Amino acid sequence: MTLNKPNIDPETGTAFGVIGAHVLDGDLVDQLIYGSQITNHTYLLARANALLKARAAALFAGKPWDEEAEDAADNEFSDGYQRDEDLITGTWDGVEYATGWLGGALHFFITKSPHTKHCAHCSPCIPGAGDLHSEGDVLTYDVAPAWRA
Repeated sequence: MTLNKPNIDPETGTAFGVIGAHVLDGDLVDQLIYGSQITNHTYLLARANALLKARAAALFAGKPWDEEAEDAADNEFSDGYQRDEDLITGTWDGVEYATGWLGGALHFFITKSPHTKHCAHCSPCIPGAGDLHSEGDVLTYDVAPAWRA
């Protein structure tokens, strides 16, 4: 039995790359976190939880739970939702990524890419990953050159 190593593509053995948003083009960062290609996992989980609570409250109060009630609960949740270090995944220009927040700063974890770079390992808090701000001997997925500011 082979165990997967953290932050390494089990199919290719290539390390995931980690890069801070501050070195990327600002307009691109907006696209990567707000574009139509994203899945906002934090939002989806919070929404599912809010709808479940609203449904339970309605049923407990003896009120019907129908499409109208669900739409109202969904609208109420969406109107009040505030982004705060959301976990987002997406693909842009053939690069698969996930967001992460390190010390309150937005970073992108590059989990698949046609671009690679040799980097140093990240700190122990991201074992196996390559630090795209460095040079080294770890083969790491990279962003497209045009992504950098």
